[in-house]
Amino acid sequence: MKALEQIPVISFSCLFFCHITRDWQMKSALCEGKLPEVRFIVEEIDFSKPTIFVNLFPFIDTLYNLDLGQQILTSSASSSERMAPICAASTCDQGQNNKVITASLSSEEMGASVCMPDQRSLVTPCLLSAVCGLLENLLVRNPEDVGIALSDIQLVTDLISLVKPAVLERCFSELKTSFTPEGAFSLLHYLSALSRFLQSCLLVNAALLTEDRMCPLLTALFSLLFVQHKKAFDIELKAAIYQSWTDIFLFLTTLLRKNGPGAISPITSALTKCGIAFFDTISECLALSEKHLHLCVASLQFLSVLLAEEGNRQPESQESNPTLTSLLDGNLRMGSSLCKIILQMYEEKSSEDPVRQICVNCLILLLAVSRSAQAYSLQAHLIDTCTERMKHVHAQLTLESLRPAKSSQRKKEENLCKQLKVNMNLLRNCMYRNEECKAASLESPFAPLLSSLWPWLLMDDSLMQGALQLLCVYTANFPAASSSLCWTNTGVMSTQPSQKSSAGNSILHNVLKLGADPSCSSLTQQAVFGLLSNVADTQDCRCIIQKSNFLQNFLSLSLSKSNNKSLNAAANLWLKFLWNLSLGSDGQVMIMKLKGSVDLLLELTKYKQKLKFPSALLVLHNICFNQTNKPKILSNVQLQRTWQKKLCIHNLVDALKNTCQDRQTLLHLEVCARDLKAHAFICRQCGDQLL
Repeated sequence: MKALEQIPVISFSCLFFCHITRDWQMKSALCEGKLPEVRFIVEEIDFSKPTIFVNLFPFIDTLYNLDLGQQILTSSASSSERMAPICAASTCDQGQNNKVITASLSSEEMGASVCMPDQRSLVTPCLLSAVCGLLENLLVRNPEDVGIALSDIQLVTDLISLVKPAVLERCFSELKTSFTPEGAFSLLHYLSALSRFLQSCLLVNAALLTEDRMCPLLTALFSLLFVQHKKAFDIELKAAIYQSWTDIFLFLTTLLRKNGPGAISPITSALTKCGIAFFDTISECLALSEKHLHLCVASLQFLSVLLAEEGNRQPESQESNPTLTSLLDGNLRMGSSLCKIILQMYEEKSSEDPVRQICVNCLILLLAVSRSAQAYSLQAHLIDTCTERMKHVHAQLTLESLRPAKSSQRKKEENLCKQLKVNMNLLRNCMYRNEECKAASLESPFAPLLSSLWPWLLMDDSLMQGALQLLCVYTANFPAASSSLCWTNTGVMSTQPSQKSSAGNSILHNVLKLGADPSCSSLTQQAVFGLLSNVADTQDCRCIIQKSNFLQNFLSLSLSKSNNKSLNAAANLWLKFLWNLSLGSDGQVMIMKLKGSVDLLLELTKYKQKLKFPSALLVLHNICFNQTNKPKILSNVQLQRTWQKKLCIHNLVDALKNTCQDRQTLLHLEVCARDLKAHAFICRQCGDQLL
C-alpha cells in the first residue's frame, strides 16, 4: 500500500487549500501534479485527530457530487476550462500565503464553506483520482476512523457509480479520428486510483464493499477489462491501459482472498457474460511477460486465486449459480486454450525465473477444475513429461547421496525435493476424476518410480503426504491402478515389465509398514488410511493386507476412558477402512477371523463418532452377509443385544437370511426376529427410541 509520496495526494492536497484563492491556472497545473513544492501543506494536517478526517468528507463529497451527470462525458477537455469556483464562507486576500490560509480556517469552517446549496460545478476524472489517492492515504494513517466515516456517508458507493465502461469505449473508438487521447488518459488514471483505493478498503475493512456495491462494480470492471483498445497505438496510452488492468487485477485478487465465498459467484456471473473476451484479455496479459511483467504476474495471481476458490466451492452452491468450470469447459473450451498458453509459458521460463513458479501454481489449479485442460495436458504428453522429470530428480538425488555431506548439498537436495513435489501435484490434478489420464499413468513407469523414491519420501513428511495424496487420486474408482501398487519394483530404468510382488517390496507393502508405525504423523496417517480405503476394493490388495497381518494393529487401538466418550482420529480412520474392506466377501471373512474384532467393534458402537454414518454398526451389518460368519454371529449374545438397541431389525434379519440355506438356522432366525420385534415394542412403550 502506497503512502504519502504518490502524486495524486499532492495534487488534491493543493486543490484542497487553494480553492479559496480562486487561482484557476494554478488549479489546472495542480490537477496534473506539477507543483510538488507545496507538499508541506499535507504535513500541516494533524493526522492524529480523527475529527479532521470526518470534516474532510463533506468537502470531498461536494467536490465530486456537484454535477455527476456530465463530469465523465466531458473528460477530454482540460481541467481549467471546466472548473467553477467553490465559494468559501469566509474569503481571504488573493495574495495571502497558502499556509496562513490553512491555519486560519477551522475544520468546522471547512465543512461549512463547501456546502452551499446553490453551488453547481463539473468534476473531472483527474480530481476524482486525486480524491481516491487522498482517501487511500487517510486509510493508511487512521484506518479505523476513516473506515467508519466512509461507511457512514456512502462515499464508496458514489465513487463506484461513476465508473462508465461505455465512455471509455467511446474514447477508444474516437481515436481513429482524433489524436487527443487526454480523455482516455484521465479515465484510465481514475480507474487505477479507484482500484487502489478499493483494495485499501478491503485490507482495512472488507465490510466497506458490501454485496449491493460489489455486483455493479464487478460488472463495470470486467467490461473495462474487455474493452477493445486495438486502435490505441500511442505507447503512453498503452502503458496507461496496462497499468489500469494491473490495478484492477490486484483489486480482484484481494477481493477473492478477503471474501472468496461471497465474491466467487458474482465474479463468475460477470465472466460468463463476457465470454471469449475473458480469454482474449488473459492471453494478452500473459503475452506481455517481458515488457509488462507486473501485469502478467497480477493476471496470473488473479486467475490462480479464482481457480482455487472455484475448487473450494460447495456442490450445493454450484447447482444454483454459474460455475467457472462450465465456462472453461463450454463450447468455447477456454480451459484447453488457457492450459496451452500457461503450459507453454511454464516450459519457456528458466527454473530461476519467479514467474515460472506462479505459472505452475496456476496450471495445477486449472487442471483441478477443468476437464478440457486435463484433455489438453494428456494431448501434450504432460504425464510423460512429469514422469521423466521425476526420473531426473531421482537420478540427481541418488548422485548427491553418494557425495560427502555439505551444506550446499543439503540445499541442492531441498531444491530437488521441491521439483519433485511440483511434478507430483501436476500429476495428481491431471488424474483427478479422469480415467483417461489414469490409464496413461498406468502405462508409464509411474508406480515403480514412486517405489524407487520411497527412501527420500520417508525423510520428508510433506513430500510423503504429497505422494500418498497422489496415490489416493490415482487409485480412486480405478481398480487397475490399485492392482499396480502390488507389483514389484524392477527399477526405474529397467525394461522388464513389473510383476506381482511376493517379496514385500511393492508400494502397498511400504504403505502398510508406514500405517503400522506409531510414530507416524497424523496427516500422514490420514493419507495412508485414505489410500488403504481405496485399494481395499481390489482382491489383489486385500490378499496382501491379509498376509501382512496389518489388521492386528486394529486390536491394539487405544480408546478414550473419559466420561466424554468420543472416538479419536485413529479410531475413525480404522472404521472407515474396515467399512470399505467389509464390502467384499473375503474382507468380511478377514474381519471375522480376527480374534477380538467383533468385541472391539461392539465397544466402538458406544462411542460418539465424527463420521456421518455409524461406521462400527455398518461394519457389523456387512459381515452378516457372509455365509461363513453366520454361526459365530448367532452365538454372540452381546452382538444380539446390540442389534436390539442399535440396528434396524428388518435389515438385520434380511442380511442373515439372504445367504442362509440351512432350514434349522432359518427357523432360529424367525424366532430371533419375533423376539426382537417384541423387544422393540416394549422399548417403544417405555419411551426408548431405536437408532
